[in-house]
Amino acid sequence: CTPNQLLQSTSRCARCVGCIEMGQDQQAGLSPEDSLAVIKAACQHIVLEAERGSKDISVLGPRCHELYGRGAFTVSFESLEAARLGHCLSVDAWIEASIRRSPSYPLKLDDPIPEQLLEASRAYACDCSEGKLGRRVIFRRAERLLEQLPAVGSQETRAALESYDAANELCVCGEVLKGAGEDVFTVAGRLPIATFTAKQQEQRKRWDGVRERVDELKAWGNDELQDREVGTTLAEKTYREALRILQETELEDNQRELNLRLNLSEALARLGRWSNSEEESGRCLQLDSGNLKALYRRGRARLRLGRAEEAKADLLRAARLAPQNRAIREELEAAKQWRPEHPLKQASAVSANTETAPDVVRRWRPLQLA
Repeated sequence: CTPNQLLQSTSRCARCVGCIEMGQDQQAGLSPEDSLAVIKAACQHIVLEAERGSKDISVLGPRCHELYGRGAFTVSFESLEAARLGHCLSVDAWIEASIRRSPSYPLKLDDPIPEQLLEASRAYACDCSEGKLGRRVIFRRAERLLEQLPAVGSQETRAALESYDAANELCVCGEVLKGAGEDVFTVAGRLPIATFTAKQQEQRKRWDGVRERVDELKAWGNDELQDREVGTTLAEKTYREALRILQETELEDNQRELNLRLNLSEALARLGRWSNSEEESGRCLQLDSGNLKALYRRGRARLRLGRAEEAKADLLRAARLAPQNRAIREELEAAKQWRPEHPLKQASAVSANTETAPDVVRRWRPLQLA
C-alpha cells in the first residue's frame, strides 16, 4: 500500500470532540473538559514553536490560508494524559505512530520503518511547507481533517474548520492517539489571532530575559576560567547553572546550549575530569555533528582515557576541518604514537598533572572558548 493509504486508513477511524468555544461534540468518552485541555496544550505549543523559530503568528496564519486554503495548525499527542500534561509528539513521531497503527502496515511493529516510506509519508503529511513550526506543529488542510471526522457528532469541529475568519482567527487542531488501535480523537477550535499575538509577545519577553541571563552567566564562566587555581571549579558551576536555566525554560536554543557545553567540556578537561569532558563533548556533537572544538575536545579526552583509536578517529575528523591547527596536529600525533603495551607510561596522561605525561600529550592547548 502507499504512504497516503497508510495515513488515511488511520484517519478514517477518527473520533471527534467539539471546539474550544462550544464543547458540544462528545464521543467515546472524551469530555468537553478533555477537549479544552487538548486545545489549550496545542495552543501552547503553537506559541512556543512560533517564538523558537522567530515566526510571527499574526502573519503566518493569514499567509497559510492564502497559500493553502482553509486549514488548522495541528499538534499531536500520544495520549489524553500526555495532552493534559502538555507533552506533545514531534511531527516525525506522529507520522511513525500513524504508519505503525495502520492495518495496512506490512512489516512487524518492532521493525524499523523503511526510510523511503518515511520520506513519502512526510511529504504527504507535511505538504504545507510554510506552515511547519519547528518539530511539533504543522498546518494541515481542512479537507484532510474533515475527511477523518465521523459523520455524526462532530458538528462543532466541522464548524471550526469550515467557518473560521481567516483574517482575524486561527483554527487550531489537536489529535490524540487512542489506545493501541487505529482511533484518533480530533479536536478543532477557533481563536482570535490577537490572543496568539499577545501570548507570543509575553513569551518573547520571558525568553529575552532568559537569553540575557544565560549570556551573562556564560561571560562570568569565561572570566572565571582564566583563573587556573580556583576559577575553573567556579566556571564549571556557572556553566551548569546557565544550562539548567536554559533547559528548564524550554527555549531550545541549540547554539547557546552548544557554546555552554563546549566551554563546560573545556573546564572539565582543565580539572582533569576527562570522562566528564568526553561526555559533554559528545553532547555537543549531538547538537552539531561536525563541530571542530567538540571533535578536538572529545579526541583529547579519549586519548587521556587510554582509548587511542577512538581519539584518533575524532582527531582525524578535526584535522580535516582545520589542517593548519597545531593543537589538533599534536594531539593526533600523540594518538598515533600510543602504545597499549606500556600502560604505566600512558596512564600518566590521564592525570590532571600533565608534567609526567608523554611529551607530545602533555603540551595540549585548549582551543578558543565559545
